[in-house]
Amino acid sequence: MAHKRTTRQVLPSRREQTREAAAIRIPRTRQGAVWEQLYAWRTGILWVVLLVGLSSLGLAMTRSSLFLLRQVEVTGCQPPVAEDIERLVRQQSTGSLLTVSLPTLRQNLESLPRVRQARIVRILPDTLRVVIEERKPFVLAQMAERSGLVWLDEEGVVITVYDPDTDGEPPTLAVGFASDRDAAGRRENRERLQLYRNLTWALDAAEPRLSERIESIDLSRLQDVRVQLRNSRIVVGLGREDFRERLLHACEIVDALQRRDTSILERMRFSDPRIFEKAPYLKTVNMVSARQVNLEFDERLPAPPARATAGGNKSTPPRKPPPIHTPPNGFGSAEVAPNMARATPYLASLDLGSTRTRLVIATPVPDRARWTVAGYGDVPSKGIRKGVVVSIEQAEETIRQCLTEAERMVGFGIDTLRASLSGLHVRSLNGHGVVAVSNRNRQITATDIQRVIEQASAVNLPADRGIVEVLPQEFVVDEQDGIGDPLGMLGMRLEVTVHIVTSPVTASQNIVTSANRLGIIVEDLTLGSLAAATATLTEEEREYGTAIVDIGGEITSLAVFQRGAVRHTAMFGIGGTHFTNDIAVGLRSSVPEAERIKQSFGCVFSPLLHPNERQEQLAVTASGGRSRMLSRQVLCEMLQPRAEEIFKEIQENLQKAGFEKKLSSGLVLTGGGSLLSGIPELAERMLDLPVRIGTPAGLDGISEELSHPEWATAIGLILSSIRPRANHHLRQRETSWRHWLAGIKSFFSSPNSAR
Repeated sequence: MAHKRTTRQVLPSRREQTREAAAIRIPRTRQGAVWEQLYAWRTGILWVVLLVGLSSLGLAMTRSSLFLLRQVEVTGCQPPVAEDIERLVRQQSTGSLLTVSLPTLRQNLESLPRVRQARIVRILPDTLRVVIEERKPFVLAQMAERSGLVWLDEEGVVITVYDPDTDGEPPTLAVGFASDRDAAGRRENRERLQLYRNLTWALDAAEPRLSERIESIDLSRLQDVRVQLRNSRIVVGLGREDFRERLLHACEIVDALQRRDTSILERMRFSDPRIFEKAPYLKTVNMVSARQVNLEFDERLPAPPARATAGGNKSTPPRKPPPIHTPPNGFGSAEVAPNMARATPYLASLDLGSTRTRLVIATPVPDRARWTVAGYGDVPSKGIRKGVVVSIEQAEETIRQCLTEAERMVGFGIDTLRASLSGLHVRSLNGHGVVAVSNRNRQITATDIQRVIEQASAVNLPADRGIVEVLPQEFVVDEQDGIGDPLGMLGMRLEVTVHIVTSPVTASQNIVTSANRLGIIVEDLTLGSLAAATATLTEEEREYGTAIVDIGGEITSLAVFQRGAVRHTAMFGIGGTHFTNDIAVGLRSSVPEAERIKQSFGCVFSPLLHPNERQEQLAVTASGGRSRMLSRQVLCEMLQPRAEEIFKEIQENLQKAGFEKKLSSGLVLTGGGSLLSGIPELAERMLDLPVRIGTPAGLDGISEELSHPEWATAIGLILSSIRPRANHHLRQRETSWRHWLAGIKSFFSSPNSAR
């Protein structure tokens, strides 16, 4: 019997089953966790995918030619402004319309002078629309610290520069606006614009239109608006109210004087029967009120200005000049013949310094082509400190002594002279003026030149200061610069830059009074450094740039010349007496002894001393009569720091004024302080410029004594009177003290005067 083989299935053990089950559960658990996490992040993943898609779409759109900027629409402004705005928009908006930054573009557009407000809109697919609110020109003005005429809007914002080619005939010009670079200037300009608005409204409302008679409006004085009549030199002061009534009244007076209407004498109660003879010289009509007027005439008239009152008051009588004291015997010398002063031609100059006063008298040679020194005087100064008269009696006595010496040499008396002015109180600034040529054929006349200089010198000054000199630097005719004399040239716009020298009125009058008390008329006052430059500088030095330094007793003066004109002046409170005081204090000696040591052994540059000279012993008499020894090396160490202080201040001043690297011809030293040994060498080392000592020249008869630099100012004053100015028709702006001088001069020239 056969047996069947059976197969028995072996079941895995429980341990093996557990192991297999674990092997299966582990991968299933990990896979489920990942999917669960992804499912939880499904929203964020969808946003990421959406953003990536949109970014790709946006990038594709910006690179698409469909959205390229093709058109720029500008509305709300004039075509020339619209063209400039469109050009700017296209420059700053290259590429796609979608990438243009509208806030940045709007900010750039609103920074333009002609744009008050800008609004920008995208118009898909390829257009940018710009809506402009344009600033409208309101007044043509002359503004401080800006060259040329500028257009202002009603808010006082500078829009553009006036261009005669595109803007045509200039309208009424407004001058006297302050600089718009500070808040105070902008605030004052807004007040000036309000005055201008009130004035133009009142003039346009008048019949006939008074605005057509006005050439320019001066708004520099907020309390007194002044206008210049067209085609004339007459200036009318209107105050700050009742403009229409006052200008109507002033024009009525001017017209009546021009047509010699005798009825004006009765209506205005003018007491001067020569009013019609004075009419051509009428200069200013000051409307004190709508019923009261003051007339000022040109200084060439022998009589003072007349004053009339419409209300019937009598005119104010002319004020006589102060009495002049004349010594019984001429000027204190029996050898002087005062009556010869007017018969003998002469020129006289007075250099009233802090330590020395010098006077020079020159007479013409027989052919009168040149002048020669005929007499001079040199005495110690009294009553003067740092260029200021502190005692009129002592200053008068100083001038008397100096005058006596000079007149004794020439043999006759003088009654007029030209004086110098210096001191820390003297200040200077540069001005700029612009006017439109008034002549129809556009030929520049002397009147135009005078007008533009008056515009340039119309600066705001304190009530106690006056203008001493107005020196033209250069003229500009229709943007052609570098013109020295524009008389007879053709142009539409005339500009000038001037150098204005100012001084306290009392300081100038005290110098004049000191001379007037001796019967001497001061014809003019000139800055001392400018007079010294006339006697020492050559034409090449004036043209290519040079600085002249006048080291006086207590004041050091600086003047910079370039392109033939003065560009900068300054004063420093250090002079030769400071060297003397340093020696007197250091050695405890008297001032005369210190002055002797300075002049005999002083040196401010130690390398100039020979080794043997450095050890040289000097006998010094100290206070109390005691004697002590001093080496020249120690003396040099006492003086050199003071000299370095002088040139350090000059260097800083030149740097501040911007002329440090523009002085091709170097430095010229004048004055008594320049004679101190080592001064030129020290200046050359510190300033890195060629330096020379300036000696006066230009007159015959300059002796060896007068050929020293301390006489440069006195001789330069003579030369300033001899040499006619390059533009003799340029008249300086008058100040109160100059009118005072003119009155005294006319008093002495009158045949009925006491003298």
